[in-house]
Amino acid sequence: MTPFGGVSSPHQLLGPPPGTEVPRRRQDFSGVAGAAFVVGPLASSFAAVWLLFHFCALSAPLGEVVCTLVLFVPQYTWLSWALFGPVVAKDRLAAAAVWAGSALALLPLALILVTTFSKGLHIVFRDFPRFLDTDASRFNSYSLNSVGGVSDAIVGTVEQVGLAGAMSVPVAVLSALFLHNAPGRVAGTIRALIDAMTSVPTIIASLVIYFLWVVPYGFGFHHGKSGLAVAFALAIIMMPTVAAASEAVLRVVPGSLREASYALGATEWRTVLRVIVPTARAGLISAVILGMARAAGETAPALFTSGDYRKLNANAFSGLQTDLPLRIFELHNEAGGKVAIPVQWACACVLVAIVLIMFVIARIVGAGSPLRRLRQWRASRRRSAPVVAPALSLADMSPADIEES
Repeated sequence: MTPFGGVSSPHQLLGPPPGTEVPRRRQDFSGVAGAAFVVGPLASSFAAVWLLFHFCALSAPLGEVVCTLVLFVPQYTWLSWALFGPVVAKDRLAAAAVWAGSALALLPLALILVTTFSKGLHIVFRDFPRFLDTDASRFNSYSLNSVGGVSDAIVGTVEQVGLAGAMSVPVAVLSALFLHNAPGRVAGTIRALIDAMTSVPTIIASLVIYFLWVVPYGFGFHHGKSGLAVAFALAIIMMPTVAAASEAVLRVVPGSLREASYALGATEWRTVLRVIVPTARAGLISAVILGMARAAGETAPALFTSGDYRKLNANAFSGLQTDLPLRIFELHNEAGGKVAIPVQWACACVLVAIVLIMFVIARIVGAGSPLRRLRQWRASRRRSAPVVAPALSLADMSPADIEES
């Protein structure tokens, strides 16, 4: 028997002291109730913004979306405060702010993808697959019946970005590994150089290759301007981007893995090769794809070091070779034609599709093959299976064991 009549504290009998906040019971708002709790403030915010914009005769869909999200957050927080108290309201305020910020950040990307595919995808499939497997040698921007495709630009983009990646990715990844594993004055100088190269305009890199490669070898069809010259300029653009992103990924690797590897007697190079790099593999692949995606959308390198050539040239080491960004730029100069702008959107659609395919391939390679994941799962099942001792027969048991049993 407790001294307070069955309760362990006088506060349970008399209630909490004055001024103490009573925690409210948190209700489960998952499922339909939770969706209605979010949809209600969102719908009211959208209705208020829609009425305000139409009353003021404003036509700005993007502004309506932004204002709706801005108005939704305080409404959602006030409703949570009224029903669940300040603790839950603060938690949901943070969650709503994170989701609203993520939506605002992804909104430009969604608009770019929707606009590009809605305006260019029907042009690609209207004459599919001829639009993708023929060059633009017979294309006429002033004729609706002109025959022409973008195979020459697709081949040029793939070859130029591939050559640039082969030249820049090893140097960039090795530079990131050096900066991560060998801090010091030299590493600080290299990091400052990488940061400076990241901010260099692409036209500067294009001019450097133009004066160091194109001008000394002349302007003929087989000399000077070529897809290789474009790859050189793209490599200069890719290298600092991949190096900076790779170093940021390597910083995420826990230091305990390195210490455990050293404790087991592994050397530094073996630790980097067998522990750090495999751990950061997915991030390193994403960094490489990020640099290649940036290089794939550059126009200045091809404009200065190759030029627009509307015949298929699969040899990047000899002759003029165009790419998709330069083709889009040249079609923009022909905007007076009847089909120039639709084909321009179709080229942009193909370029975005190539970048998206690269990202998907990177995620698949970074995650590992399904067969390898299946083998790892089976190995983990075998390691976690209980060890059962084999049963002994009567012939293997001693008389003392038989009496005990």
